[in-house]
This record gives sequence, structure tokens and C-alpha cells, in this order.
Amino acid sequence: MRYTIMTPTLQRKSLIRACESINSQTCTDWEHLVIYDGDVFNNDLLSAIEHPNRRIIQCTAPNKTRHIVGNACRHCVYEQAKGDYLFNLDDDDYLAHDQALEDLKEVTGLWAIFPITRMGEKFFYDPPRPSFVTSENFLVKREIGRWPDTCEYAADAILVESLKAKYPYQSFPNMRPVAKVDIQQLGVLAQHDKSYSDNNNQFPNRGDEEVCKERGMDAGSGGRSEDSNKLEPTRSSVPKSIRPRFVR
Repeated sequence: MRYTIMTPTLQRKSLIRACESINSQTCTDWEHLVIYDGDVFNNDLLSAIEHPNRRIIQCTAPNKTRHIVGNACRHCVYEQAKGDYLFNLDDDDYLAHDQALEDLKEVTGLWAIFPITRMGEKFFYDPPRPSFVTSENFLVKREIGRWPDTCEYAADAILVESLKAKYPYQSFPNMRPVAKVDIQQLGVLAQHDKSYSDNNNQFPNRGDEEVCKERGMDAGSGGRSEDSNKLEPTRSSVPKSIRPRFVR
């Protein structure tokens, strides 16, 4: 199997759109792991996304740590992935066209970066770096692509920085955008907590500032922690030895 697609979900209705975009792919060599984050199983929603290639899995991380923008879900489900490559798709985003996975067959290396559409515009930066990469911007071999075990908001950037330091990557600047991504505004953290307060009675409904402070995040940076800002390199400061890549 070529692809394992991972989607943590708060069981929002947008999950249906994400799943339909996968179902419609001309390439059928995939599995889709939908990891629901919470103790409540939304039968109406999750039964609507049933597919022979899709598995619905409950996040097994402790309640206190798992509700962090899907990080624990992606980390915990890693050992159940069977695909040669891992691709992460948030439940409010979707594949841009029905040949997205077909286009990604051009990837032959350990990992690769490619464009997506973000708020209607092409989003692609090479080299990838914090604040200039999302989880849908890259494809990675399963053996090196486990999601970081962290509560850090910018976990996608942490993974990319680790990959970039160890392995060469392929760059596909001219590939058609693979996914369409909605920008999550600052209110997403408090909105997530409200969801669990309403459905699971686990969190009170709090404002962004309090939520970010509790999680060690900087509310003024859009949910990124202060430490994540230290990760961002400049093109001139990154040694060429950690930036080898195949340019297509």
C-alpha cells in the first residue's frame, strides 16, 4: 500500500468533505485512519464516512494531553499505519482534486514538499520552515515520519525541521496544489475546549489567552509557543549539508 492518510478529528461536519475528497481519488492505493479525539462517538457523522479503505480509531492518549490540535492522535496511531508514505490531512481541509494522490506518485525519495492552496492562494516555500509549512505540505516515508509526541502547536514544523536536518528531500514547486487548507484562526483553541465542554464535560469554556497560557503557547503568535519562534532558520543560516534535495 502506498499511502496512509491520517486525520485527527473533533467530529466536525467538515470531516465528511475531507473524506469525500479521498474517496474520489483515481488512485485507490490508500488507507485512511480517522482518529476521533474524545469519548463521545458521533454515530451519525462517523457512519456517514464509512469506506472499505477507512478505519475509525479512538485516540488512546490520556485525556489531559490529547486535545492539542491532533498531535497525540497522529502520534498514537502511527503503529497502525501500513502505507509506504504518510500524509496528514486535517478534518477541515480536503484534497484539491481527484488526481492528488496520482500526482504524488512522483515522490520517490524519503520525503517531499509540494504546494497546497491556502485561502485561495498557492502556499509553498523551499526550504520549508516554521510558519511556512503546514501538515499538508509534505509526504514522508512511514519509517521516518512519526508525528512528534508534543503539545507544541507547531508540531508540523518540528517534524519538518527534524527531517530536514537528517534527510534529503524532493521539492515539487510546479506540482498542482495537492490540498486546500483553511486557516485556523486564533479562536480555534478555545473553540476546541468549548466542544469538549459541551460534549464530554471535560473542559470549561475559556478564552484564547487562558487556553494558550495553560498550554505554554503564545496567544499573540496565533497559537505558537515562544520556543517555536526560535526554530525558524533563514536560507543563509541553514548549512547546505542539511538541505540536499532533488529539484523537479
